[in-house]
Amino acid sequence: MYDDKPSATALLIARSQALLSETLPSVVDAERGQYYRAFAEEAGKGKISRPWLKFVERCSVPGIFLHYGLRKLCIEKTARELLDSGRERQVVVIAAGFDPLAAILHKQYPDTSFYELDHPATQACKKSALEKIGHGSNLRFVPVDLTQNSVEEALHETGFAPNKPTLFIAEGITMYLDARQIDRFFRQIHSCGYNPESYLLFTYMLKTFLGSIQFDTATWVADAWLDLKNEKFKWGIEPEALPEFLAARHYRLVRQFTAADLTARYLGGGKPKLARGENICLAKLVTL
Repeated sequence: MYDDKPSATALLIARSQALLSETLPSVVDAERGQYYRAFAEEAGKGKISRPWLKFVERCSVPGIFLHYGLRKLCIEKTARELLDSGRERQVVVIAAGFDPLAAILHKQYPDTSFYELDHPATQACKKSALEKIGHGSNLRFVPVDLTQNSVEEALHETGFAPNKPTLFIAEGITMYLDARQIDRFFRQIHSCGYNPESYLLFTYMLKTFLGSIQFDTATWVADAWLDLKNEKFKWGIEPEALPEFLAARHYRLVRQFTAADLTARYLGGGKPKLARGENICLAKLVTL
């Protein structure tokens, strides 16, 4: 991503999910589709081209749009489960992009404070669209460049309370951080949560035994596009190594969701055309 432009990946995802809401509403419902469409049109200054999107997916990562939809559906369901338990009173969405999760949930959970942290260029487009749609006072936008400032620094003086149960969400971000940055990222988040009922819900790319980090259906076009947009994948991990990785940074693994889990849970099994290579993880912060 470049400093003066919204994330190209965030815009592509928003457009793809707006399209998916028309073709597979069981995964992306109409309300979410409307948000995605509003965000995409605000950032892209134009209508969504269905043929072009299908062409892009076919040439880059076949099945990636469905993966995005299932990933977001799982994150939403997991967030709702924690919020419905009555413990979580704060939600921090890191690098939210054009995802409408906080925009939707903050209206349904008015006693919970929601914070969206994102790059100023991406967030400005999203805020502009939401000003037309409307949002409540319990949704706060925090512009930040996480390559320059920490999560803790970003939340300082926003009203965020470290002692309250908090759900941190980091969707589609860890793959863009190198080994040094990823260690710093996990430690940053842990330093923000002092309550033993705080959680981190994040996604991560699978690292193969050959060391590659990419979706299984990706073509050379996908790598070239990520290089062009300065959004190349840098970090991934083997699922069996994740518990030890988390424990070293004072987290406890609660649950992982694989592509097979998402297919069984939301599509009733079967063999859909789905890009595989990214898992979802729910971890609990271990207070020191």
